[in-house]
Amino acid sequence: MFDLDENDDAFIRRLTPEECFYPGKENSPITIDKNFEFRLVVAHREKLSQNTIERLNRDKSPLIRFIMVLRDFLDKNQKDKILEELRRYYKAWMEESSRIMRRDFPFPTITDLLDQYHFSFYGVLLDLPSIPEELVDKLRGLDDENVNTMLNLVELKKPGLPLDDLRKFAKSKDDNIRGFTAQRQDLPDEIILMLAEDKNPRIREVVAERAKKIKKNLKKIKTLSKVEENFENLDDEKLIEIASKNKLTQEIIHKLVNTKNKYVKRIIAMRSDLLKDTIKKLSEDESRWVRETLAENKILDESTIQKLAKDENPSVRKSIAFRNDLNSELIKKLAEDKNIIVRDAIARKENLPDEIIQKFAEDDKFSIRAVIAERKDLSINLIEKLSRDEHRFVRESIASRRDLPNEIILRLENDENSEVRKIIKDYYNKKSN
Repeated sequence: MFDLDENDDAFIRRLTPEECFYPGKENSPITIDKNFEFRLVVAHREKLSQNTIERLNRDKSPLIRFIMVLRDFLDKNQKDKILEELRRYYKAWMEESSRIMRRDFPFPTITDLLDQYHFSFYGVLLDLPSIPEELVDKLRGLDDENVNTMLNLVELKKPGLPLDDLRKFAKSKDDNIRGFTAQRQDLPDEIILMLAEDKNPRIREVVAERAKKIKKNLKKIKTLSKVEENFENLDDEKLIEIASKNKLTQEIIHKLVNTKNKYVKRIIAMRSDLLKDTIKKLSEDESRWVRETLAENKILDESTIQKLAKDENPSVRKSIAFRNDLNSELIKKLAEDKNIIVRDAIARKENLPDEIIQKFAEDDKFSIRAVIAERKDLSINLIEKLSRDEHRFVRESIASRRDLPNEIILRLENDENSEVRKIIKDYYNKKSN
């Protein structure tokens, strides 16, 4: 079944999604991708041609794109584990597909089950001993909700998370993230008390005993002068607690910046009262997380912005690209960045020069062209050009516009891609009625 040579026509055909539709309840169509299983197995092969790699990197399935990102970062044991998970996934997926075809299974339940299988598969991230920052960047670039949730769960496994991060996780809309947060044994009192009021009874139960003790035995926080006297003996949790305070002396800020804890330094990098020497030290920190956080700080002067715009890590340059105080020369330079996440950040900026918009409209990455296709200030010539783009995601972005001339509307109504046709039909046909 899966032993086809990459040069065979049959192999190439099966790399292309083949959708079959089955009627669901309340006229909701159920879509089955018949070639999905084949592409999953191919994505796990040790050796693939460049052409196959490129096709799978662009695959419509986020799960397949996820596997392609992992390929270069896993050892043999990890790959074997993923293959085992794949086989389990196939079995469950095929069983549900069979039930769909017999039409004896309610549509909403099928959707929920398939989502569970996807989410469970992404759980392989939790079993990795460590995740390189480069891999995290690429996985974030997939822009998949399940992947991002798993990356957040991976982040929650780390000790000494900043209070701001814990607050964010404790307020997450996702029960899994709040549940993982509640299981941490190093939670500050503030977070425990927050989770004790959670809407989910299971999460409240996890922190109930700790919350009870806090309410009974609330301890007074040491004064800053006392903290200064014993600074060298403080553990990471206490350092994070101190760094999160609104009012700190410059002496304490200096000491916190010189700790080894990157989470402490990230909290400090957000402050609006940093001195020049402190900013310089943070801009040269070995952790890209610290530099990335600093790059978002509004108090940076031009020299620091220029310095971080040349940072070796694309996530730092991306944070600079999102700033609203960049001069035109720097915007032009970042628009030519080799990394897609930096160009993507620039492509989303308002009031871009026409020459940059024109260049992005011809970018070799379809996701950049798709971002440009959504711009409100796009000229009619570029709308026309992008409406004929070879990638359907770009044409979908054009189809979503509300200012299309009739000529383009008529052409997109007959687009080869069903999703493009559907977008046009859903809006413009309703408008005409």
